[in-house]
Amino acid sequence: MSQGWVMFVSVFCFVISTLLLLLYMCGAHGGKSAWVAVDAFYQVIATVFYLSAAVLQAYTTYLMKGDVIYKNYQIDIAAVPWPLINQVAAEADDDDDDDVLKFLQKTAEEHHAFLPKAEVFAFAVTLTYFIHMVFSLVRWKSS
Repeated sequence: MSQGWVMFVSVFCFVISTLLLLLYMCGAHGGKSAWVAVDAFYQVIATVFYLSAAVLQAYTTYLMKGDVIYKNYQIDIAAVPWPLINQVAAEADDDDDDDVLKFLQKTAEEHHAFLPKAEVFAFAVTLTYFIHMVFSLVRWKSS
């Protein structure tokens, strides 16, 4: 459930940011001050959304830390090179599927640092949206 909110926030903010960028590049704003207000309002919404998603992502990770599903979660979000996994699977005997499973478990254990990167990225994006929000609000106030 929490991953759905994080994905929704990411896709929503990407789509709206891209749409606003294209509208600004096309000159659709026409220099009107209403567009400054729209930009400021969107930045506030995006910052709140991303902050909620980042906190939810961190909290979900904290709750899953001691769970058996945590290992599968690590494997799912880790940047595991799938061609390498396929190579190991191809080299493994048909009778010995444990090689692939052992490789995935070893990768998850050795690269457990991949997991916090999702949270760090979420908070970094939140920080960039916050900085842009501050500048947008200053521009909105001065217009």
